[in-house]
Amino acid sequence: MYFSKVRTLSENDENTLAIWERKILRKILGPVKETDVWRFRTNQELMDVSGEPDMISEVRRGRSQWLGDTERMPEGKKL
Repeated sequence: MYFSKVRTLSENDENTLAIWERKILRKILGPVKETDVWRFRTNQELMDVSGEPDMISEVRRGRSQWLGDTERMPEGKKL
């Protein structure tokens, strides 16, 4: 996550990251059995069950935090 604070994500990067995150959550949480039929969880169910913010939100939060850190740096230390 550290590198994500200094690197911008393109729309394609964000989509790829979101797809990867949902794929991993589906593997971890597994399918749901409803009336003798197994089905995969929907994207919204995955986010509700995980209870964690999605990775894109965390990257954006980290970038804004990093920006604030650089603003508070003394003038001689700024990049």
